[in-house]
Amino acid sequence: MITKLPFPSQLALFGLIGLAIAANSPRPVVAAENPPMTEVARPSGSGGYTFSSNLAIGGPNAPDEAQFFEKLGRVAVDADAAGNIYVLDNGNLRIQVFDPSGKFLRGFGREGEGPGEFKMPTCLSVNAKGEIALYDMMNQRVSVLDSTGKLLRDEIMERPVRDLFLQDNGGLVLAYGGPLAPKFEALDRSGKSVWKFGGEAPNPDRAERVLEFNIGGAAGSLGVVGGTTYAASDQIYGIHKIEGGRVTAGFRRPFERQAMPTMADLARERRGQDDGAEEEGSGPRVVMITREESGDGNVSTSVRAGEAGEHAIELNGADIANLMPKFQADLTGLLVFPDGRIWAMTSEKEGDKVVTDEWSGGGEYRRRFTLDDTYDSYEIGADGRLYGVAHDKDDFPIVHRIELKPEG
Repeated sequence: MITKLPFPSQLALFGLIGLAIAANSPRPVVAAENPPMTEVARPSGSGGYTFSSNLAIGGPNAPDEAQFFEKLGRVAVDADAAGNIYVLDNGNLRIQVFDPSGKFLRGFGREGEGPGEFKMPTCLSVNAKGEIALYDMMNQRVSVLDSTGKLLRDEIMERPVRDLFLQDNGGLVLAYGGPLAPKFEALDRSGKSVWKFGGEAPNPDRAERVLEFNIGGAAGSLGVVGGTTYAASDQIYGIHKIEGGRVTAGFRRPFERQAMPTMADLARERRGQDDGAEEEGSGPRVVMITREESGDGNVSTSVRAGEAGEHAIELNGADIANLMPKFQADLTGLLVFPDGRIWAMTSEKEGDKVVTDEWSGGGEYRRRFTLDDTYDSYEIGADGRLYGVAHDKDDFPIVHRIELKPEG
């Protein structure tokens, strides 16, 4: 089971090339490229929230339909307006649907490269009616299904999709990833572009990346309330408010880019050592062993930790760090509540707790608080409730419906 990886939450995947969309539709509205951005230094209030789970689905003792498996990513969760819970079980290539009490209703999905089939599904969004949109990274495809799994439409995307939101009218709002500047786009239910914002110009912060795929962000990067879209990029702290295809406001607080932890930093953290306790290039060894088998010319390669074996290639912590992208996200997620509250989850931490800012839809910086690491990711369902995915000590994914109680 692949769940929590000992690397930063944003990893690069190389060699995946998206197919461009050939479109002859009318020219869409292009939102302002330089929207006003208001900077607010301090919150107007204080206090945070207490979290409590009132429903849990999954775990080692759950029935087969609630045994979720993760493959290069995380289980995703969302809900329709009736409170039915939809779980994207990405390792088992299926969507499982449960009623508000946690009773299993139905499941669907199959492996493949054709329309409505999955290879590596990542993003999930469910609208009030129970229609489902998901993005499959390996197929570079967005599929829209009805609540029973019947394919309504699908489309090969021009760029990798970092987040998506399925509106009640069937329209989609998309946040694209990749090495170019952040790009957001709204499509109507026929797939025609309604508006676009950002994109195109290469971003120097992503110069070392060919393509990025968010496998560990705390939440998505956009939210829609009514006809208003709130969009954020992981590349720079800032929230844009888009109404009618136009950016009408932007807000941020002063934010210092967080340093990317090195492998040596992670090793020290695990052992509880201080900064001077480990020499450059030391630490755990990863050993790749290549040997010829059976004398027939076939060669096998394995990787293990420990002493070097025959024909071994060794990579130490510093070597691995040099292979990793040097980019650290400013924002790891954005949650938009139906009442207009916006949570901006940052890469800044206080111990194991993630520093999170709460904004109003109008740009008031309301409070700054911390989230502990009980839940690895969050989503606001179409029922207006908060959902999260946690992992037990054996890394079994467990989906929770969460009650919030304000503090202070």
